[in-house]
Amino acid sequence: MNYRILGKTGLRVSELGMGCSGIGRTMHRRDDAGAVDTLRESLERGVNFFETAPGYSEGESERLIGEAFRRKRDQIIITSKVGVSNTLIGRFAKRYKHLLRPLRSLFNPRGTALTRLYQSQKRLDFSSDFIVASLDRSLARLKTDYLDILLLHHPTVDALGLPAFRDTFIDLKKAGKIRHWGVSADTLEQATMSLEIPNIEVVQLSISMLSRKPLEAFLAHARKKNVGVVSRKVLEQGVLTGTKTQTKADWWTFDKAHLGKLKKQTEQLRFLETDTRTLAQAALLFVRGLEEVATSVVGYSSVDHLHEIVAAYSLPLLTDEERSRISALE
Repeated sequence: MNYRILGKTGLRVSELGMGCSGIGRTMHRRDDAGAVDTLRESLERGVNFFETAPGYSEGESERLIGEAFRRKRDQIIITSKVGVSNTLIGRFAKRYKHLLRPLRSLFNPRGTALTRLYQSQKRLDFSSDFIVASLDRSLARLKTDYLDILLLHHPTVDALGLPAFRDTFIDLKKAGKIRHWGVSADTLEQATMSLEIPNIEVVQLSISMLSRKPLEAFLAHARKKNVGVVSRKVLEQGVLTGTKTQTKADWWTFDKAHLGKLKKQTEQLRFLETDTRTLAQAALLFVRGLEEVATSVVGYSSVDHLHEIVAAYSLPLLTDEERSRISALE
């Protein structure tokens, strides 16, 4: 595993980070031992960056990270988030979403109504009281007295324009509860706005082979300001694996027309598959080739999946010719 410095934080982070939204207890799955094994095997394979949030499996993700690394806290970098809560309906939907998925077609032939219902149950709260209370709960679940990085989750443009949360984050840093802070942006506009917040240290956003062109200006600006960049959705919620089976994107995407476009573009990238490299591995290597991106957060929940992903980081980067062909695609 190779490592990079995460901007002005000075943290040495693995190029692969584990996205922990998929671990935790649900009615469909309760494999705490398997999740802990995957977390510990990740560290053994060189992964030291673990990304979670209070809403991931209703806190179970954080709890499992705390259980897996309670004696190895100084060896890992934990990133969690703040700013979102769910209603009772939302918490139920998250915990039992595997059972709800088959009902999607009953709600809407296009399969979006249930997703919209679930999303409508999110509540945003960027107040100081909520941030402090949420962080304290996260620290308790994680069995630690500090976070390496705290990110504002699902920010609004208004919140970024008048970043009162920044004062709270700075106070928490002074108190030693967090080491660094930043924003987990949902859009490129939010990510770009975040770079203008004084003293911001980290920005997380979606970066993939299918979202490459609009990002160039952002990445250059982040490099100039020495803000650490963390990528997510590198595989576009499974689309860039090239699978013909249902992906997370199929289950939870609102815009089916846009999803269809992504799948069409993915088919145009099949030239990247070789005897020694899968399309998913090529997608990981594409983002790895962006020097401004310190780490890519990838979700996986089994040791077997981990090994396939880690194998990509021992492969050569994409060639200039391959990157040029990717850039030429519409």
